Amino acid sequence: FIQMLKACVPAVTLFVMFCAGLERLDAKVLLGVAVLTIGTTLSAYGEIDFKWIGVVMMVTSEFCEAIRMAVLQYLLGNLKFELIEGLYWFSPASLACLFIGIMWLEMPAFVRENGVGKIMESPSLYICAALLGFLVNYLTLGVIKSTSGLTFKVLGQAKNTAVILISVMVFGSQVTSLQIVGYTISMAGFYVYQMAKMEQQKALESANLEMRSSSEQ
Repeated sequence: FIQMLKACVPAVTLFVMFCAGLERLDAKVLLGVAVLTIGTTLSAYGEIDFKWIGVVMMVTSEFCEAIRMAVLQYLLGNLKFELIEGLYWFSPASLACLFIGIMWLEMPAFVRENGVGKIMESPSLYICAALLGFLVNYLTLGVIKSTSGLTFKVLGQAKNTAVILISVMVFGSQVTSLQIVGYTISMAGFYVYQMAKMEQQKALESANLEMRSSSEQ
């Protein structure tokens, strides 16, 4: 059920981006996101154990993530921040939230199980994990800056589908007929979304060219 709710992330992100004035509610973009969401939901369909508290927490998480995408897109796209500048503003808030979560949920177990000692036993592994985390955040901002927060979330859903399809073809992983249909629909939705974004980009370039031509005259 969590995976089915997570399938709605692109739709939630589109809604937040539209409300923030960062995305236009183009019919083809909306269709692509809707088809992708339906396909991902079908591929994640299974036994549903419904709990209101879980649904509320999951929906809240999705809206918080969508708002984060909107803020990052505004900083990187509208204000033309560089990637390091984006990390400079984004990292302190992330550190504060992680610190609160660690102190509340993990610190007792960390102290009880001698967490510092475990880190000192294999410091290279933890340094490597930290560097990889930095690289992931840096590349995430790069994708958002060069495309958009919505495209980043759509790519994430398409990536999950592609990984599963490759796993089926290469490693023989078992999937149901309904999941195959869902994955196929997801890829079709991703294709529609990409075509719509390409049309938007061409229209924007044509408009900019016309404005430059008019100003030169």
